Amino acid sequence: MLATLDSDMPIWDSRVLKALNLKLTGKTPELKLSNAVVLYDRICRWYKAFLQTETAKNMIRQFDSEFPEFQNMSSVKKIDFILWAG
Repeated sequence: MLATLDSDMPIWDSRVLKALNLKLTGKTPELKLSNAVVLYDRICRWYKAFLQTETAKNMIRQFDSEFPEFQNMSSVKKIDFILWAG
């Protein structure tokens, strides 16, 4: 839901977790929630680092070329869509 309210925050879903080779763990609701906070921080840090790479910059340029009507979309959302589609 956070990614819906703030376009600079990455989506958390099973496809993104799979693409980043991450998994939520925990046997109790409390432990799962605690682990979810840590895991989402890892996702955010991955995006921040990845967006600085030439690979990400090239992906965003290609995205903008293929979908010029969405050039104003945040870079995070563009990577979300690329990961989700993969």
